[in-house]
Amino acid sequence: MSRIGFIQDLIRGVDKVLSADKKEEVVKETVVVQQSGDSAARITAAMDRGFMALEDSEWNKAVSFFDQVLSLDAKNARAYYGMALAKNQCKDAAAYIDKLCAFTPSSETMELPIDEAHIREAAEKYAVSGYLSAEEIKKLYDYKPSYQSTERSQKQLNENARSSFEKNRELTRARQFATGELKTELEHLREILFNRLDEAAQMAEAHANKSKADAERNYQTFLASKDMLIVEKKREAEAKCKADVEEAERQRIAKEKIERAAMAKKKFTVGTVLALAIAAVSAFLIYTKVIVPGNAYKNAEALFEAGDSAHAAMAFVAAGNYKDARTRSFALWAETTQRDTVTAGGAAYTVGLKADGTVVAVGHNDDGQCYVSGWTDIVAVDAGVWHTVGLKADGTVVAAGSNYSGKCNVSDWTDIVAVAAASDHTVGLKADGTVVAVGFDGQGRCDVSRWKDIVAVAAGEHHTVGLKADGTVVTVGYNNYGQCNVSGWANIVDVDAGSDHTVCLKADGTVVAFGYNKHGQCDVSGWKDIVAVAAGEHHTVGLKANGTVVAVGDNDSGQCDVSDWKNIVAIAAGGNHTVGLKADGTVVAVGSNKYGECDVSGWTNIKLPHS
Repeated sequence: MSRIGFIQDLIRGVDKVLSADKKEEVVKETVVVQQSGDSAARITAAMDRGFMALEDSEWNKAVSFFDQVLSLDAKNARAYYGMALAKNQCKDAAAYIDKLCAFTPSSETMELPIDEAHIREAAEKYAVSGYLSAEEIKKLYDYKPSYQSTERSQKQLNENARSSFEKNRELTRARQFATGELKTELEHLREILFNRLDEAAQMAEAHANKSKADAERNYQTFLASKDMLIVEKKREAEAKCKADVEEAERQRIAKEKIERAAMAKKKFTVGTVLALAIAAVSAFLIYTKVIVPGNAYKNAEALFEAGDSAHAAMAFVAAGNYKDARTRSFALWAETTQRDTVTAGGAAYTVGLKADGTVVAVGHNDDGQCYVSGWTDIVAVDAGVWHTVGLKADGTVVAAGSNYSGKCNVSDWTDIVAVAAASDHTVGLKADGTVVAVGFDGQGRCDVSRWKDIVAVAAGEHHTVGLKADGTVVTVGYNNYGQCNVSGWANIVDVDAGSDHTVCLKADGTVVAFGYNKHGQCDVSGWKDIVAVAAGEHHTVGLKANGTVVAVGDNDSGQCDVSDWKNIVAIAAGGNHTVGLKADGTVVAVGSNKYGECDVSGWTNIKLPHS
């Protein structure tokens, strides 16, 4: 028998027991209340008329008849039951239960959580500066997932129905005074009601769970569709960027042709002018090739003897090709320039070079940028955003991670002495002072083939920086925030590049910075006694001569909380974290640790600078 059929039989049983004209029940009740035979007849008559009034929906009459019964027999359970039906305007038990369960629950909108991490990661990964902003990407994900549920409303209706049943005065009396089969059937009536309420609650819960599952599935489908759209938009933005760069290059070449044509028209044919020019040139050559270089060479030697290696390296450059000036300049720069042995990636990871030439890495590894455990004979490392680069002792280079735009195509590089990695390109400094670069060349960030006399390189998200042997700086790439405005800088001994800003350390221990400064990452004019600098995405870090560290810029994740660091010999800055190498070869880190990028407390034997 089905559950519904069982319930219907129970209800019919209650009505049968309560409406049957049983003389023995009347006798029993009249015995309990010690009524006379005449009273028993009056009770029976009033009871019958009360139930007939119920059948005719004459509720007030029914109440009156049952009240007469109770005036003769105050503990008559059947009369109390009839009274309860009449006051609720119900003909029988089934109608009463239907009335208690007749309310329709209201539906409410339940919101699902938005996948903020997914949206933020997409905005960081697919933004193309100047062409596709992070805010534009986030707007494409503007959607509030939700579903409809009656679960809470149904629960409240059930509580109200239960309370109405339990607090009904007449039903309470009927259950109190009922005996035998009547008592059993009234208890069954309560069970029937509660079972129906439970079934309604279960159905509401099941419907809500299904609606929620459907909404979650729809939201994931929405995210996937937007992911595909954004990938396509990034391709379009990069294509537009590349086209703009190519057009600018075409215009530059055309301008040069016009200028060369104009110069060709200016020819001097007068012999006297030519003779004077030859004499002037000869005198000038003697002065510039012998006298001036000789004095510059002597000045450089004096600086070297005084222990000022940085200024001596720059002074030897001024001597040009005089004697061994060029060789000595590069040798001094090799001693002065620091190779990175700890580095922080923009996509939340950290890389460390051990003293034995192996490499360790922790943090975000979706693109394989931390797969460096098999590397050996490494002398320097640098972390971009989605890839890692290692310089080997033989001057070759290895790379791991995303190879989007070919930024990991470094296997054919040779004679490399320093490397730098950014979001979508990689830069290598050769032993002869020239520079190579691979990867995405948007805004001309890889146009370094003409550089020479370079002693250090740094790579920002959209630009590249080179330190020349004479202490000046050159840059290529995007200059939307002025990050490439370095033409007037001099006496520079170290450079680094953040997302959209450039930081340089001067020989006197002060620091200069240009570029994006919304978070104060360029506010370094008050720094002094600095021996190394590092630029993160939106913050800047400086290592002081006494081994302490200073930092400015974005500190939302605590990446600038370095004031208590001591005995630090090298620093690195990532997207939202900062790393410091201590003199004992251990490492400290602060900032975001969402992907474990700061889990470096167990690192030991990290290679020290100049060791």
